[in-house]
Order: sequence, then C-alpha cells, then structure tokens
Amino acid sequence: MQFFEHIHGVTGQPHAYYQSMSRYKSGWEIKTARILSRMEIPFGYEPIDFPLPGDNYIPDFILEKSVHGRKIVLEPHYEMTKKQARKYSLFKQIYGHDFFLILLLKNDLIPFYHKRNMLTDDVCDDVWPI
Repeated sequence: MQFFEHIHGVTGQPHAYYQSMSRYKSGWEIKTARILSRMEIPFGYEPIDFPLPGDNYIPDFILEKSVHGRKIVLEPHYEMTKKQARKYSLFKQIYGHDFFLILLLKNDLIPFYHKRNMLTDDVCDDVWPI
C-alpha cells in the first residue's frame, strides 16, 4: 500500500488498478504471447493501468519473473513513436525501481530509433530484436 500511496503523491492520480484480460491488439503481441506460452513463462497481458502525470500506461506483458527484484515488462513494437518513447521514459522514471522495461523491436529499426534518440537509457532498461 505504501507503494501506491507514493505513486498517488507523485502523479496526483488514483492508484493503479487491475483490469480484466483483453484481446491482443497486434500480430507482435500474439507472437509474443505464443512464445511465452510455448516456453511456459507465466505472464499477464495488459494486467494493470499505471497512472502517469497527464496520461496513463498499460504495459502489454508483465512476467512473473523478476530481475533484481523488479518485475519484467515486455513491450513488443513493430513501429514506435516519439510519444510512446516519452511515455516509457516517464514510466521508467516513476516505476523503474519496481519494473524492468524491455522493448521488443524489429531488428532493422533499432539503429533508426537510436539515430532519432528514441532509445536513450531513460526510455527502457533493455532492447531485444524481434
């Protein structure tokens, strides 16, 4: 509860809330879910809505596994916008001590995002090619 009280103090918005399972929105999300299932890695799809100042963020996948005590968040993208990169940066700034954000990006687009300064250290914890 202290975590949620802290977040409410930072964002000025209601606590994060859980929502029911929804359908996958993209082919990349379907492929990611199939791979995780095939590897028997437990995950939640869009399981929680995080309030951000002036916005919100619903991670695509949160794994039950952790890295150094931080839950793993997977975000598969075919294309990523600057607005999404800013949202991830804000998420990492506020929730980064509890969550490890990994972006799954199309391999040949990763250099493009680096050149446009969209994959800076404050945006995510790691980038995996897909």
